[in-house]
Amino acid sequence: MPLMVYRHNISESNARFVQGLDGINIFPFMYLGAKYMVTGVDHLLYLLGMVFFLRRINDLLL
Repeated sequence: MPLMVYRHNISESNARFVQGLDGINIFPFMYLGAKYMVTGVDHLLYLLGMVFFLRRINDLLL
């Protein structure tokens, strides 16, 4: 399979945002990760499946 199948691209605006960061910045990357999780259909389906099929909080954490 081509390499493009195994990775997700970062948008131009997010790339400019990352390139503008200076030093060690954890929170901007946490924000980008959360944004990515909410906008990806496959990720939303995964989270939905976790909520509906795993009833106990311990199962969710595992």
